Amino acid sequence: NSVIITPNQQTTFNINAKSFETKLVANPAVVSATENVTTTENFVFKEAPILLVLERVSKAYNVHFVTENDAFAHCTFTGDISDPNLTLYQKLEIISLSLGGSYEVKGLDVVLKGKGCNQ
Repeated sequence: NSVIITPNQQTTFNINAKSFETKLVANPAVVSATENVTTTENFVFKEAPILLVLERVSKAYNVHFVTENDAFAHCTFTGDISDPNLTLYQKLEIISLSLGGSYEVKGLDVVLKGKGCNQ
């Protein structure tokens, strides 16, 4: 068995099950400087489609998003999550609360939960 991990991922080997468990690290850091995703203006949003917000966060932190409800595709987000002192999880909390939802990390996925927005 083998496993490939990328930035912000960690893996542990369960000797009894003889398998690897891969998940996000405890404190993910910005890993991608492509497309200027680390610049301040790219984390300041005004009525931005939530899918754009998730795409930028995904590229910056090398995380994968799953939305539990297709209604999120119609949501927008207005907010400033550019503060470098905000952790990924604090940013996710701000985003999910603004949508009236929550998030959960399941392995390598960040699952956005809730009913979505009323647009």
